[in-house]
Amino acid sequence: MDNLHLLTIDNRKKLTASGVMEVKEFSDKEVKLKLSDKTILILYGNNFKIGGFDEKSGNVLLTGDITSIKYKGKEESLIKKVFK
Repeated sequence: MDNLHLLTIDNRKKLTASGVMEVKEFSDKEVKLKLSDKTILILYGNNFKIGGFDEKSGNVLLTGDITSIKYKGKEESLIKKVFK
C-alpha cells in the first residue's frame, strides 16, 4: 500500500475510501480511520455502519449520514510522545 488515499462520497450517505490502514475508533456518530500516510481521517455524523474493511487492500465502505470530515496530523508513536 502506498501513501495515497482516495475518498468518494455519495450524497453524504455513503463513503468509500482507499489507503486505510486501520479503523481506529468507531461509533454511530464518529469514525476515525488511520490512513497510509499516518494521518487520521475523522468522520462525523449519525447512524454510521461499516459495510466492509479489507485491511490488505486498505478499502473501507461506510454508510450513514455524514455531516463533516476532518483530517488530523500524523499520529506519533507512544515512544516519541514519552521522550519529547
